[in-house]
Amino acid sequence: GQEFYQNMCMKAVNQCVGRAIRHVGDYAAIILVDTRYKSPAVRCKVAGWISKRLTAESPTQFGPCFGALAAFFRSKKEEQDKVEAQRREDAAKSE
Repeated sequence: GQEFYQNMCMKAVNQCVGRAIRHVGDYAAIILVDTRYKSPAVRCKVAGWISKRLTAESPTQFGPCFGALAAFFRSKKEEQDKVEAQRREDAAKSE
């Protein structure tokens, strides 16, 4: 009984994450704030590309998750700013 419901839940989690990230250029923040994600029995049911990003240090409480989320989007903004600067530089050269 419990295993069936856990499998159904993890299938839904994997599908939702997959809808957020469709190809290599996409990025999204997926927040799994639940102590159950510390459990090997749950982690083994998360898609492989997700589970390899979950570490023992992955936060399971809101405060640390929020900090990690802010750092994630800061890094993405920095990457995007570099891309935009390069585009402007390339456009200026071609004029």
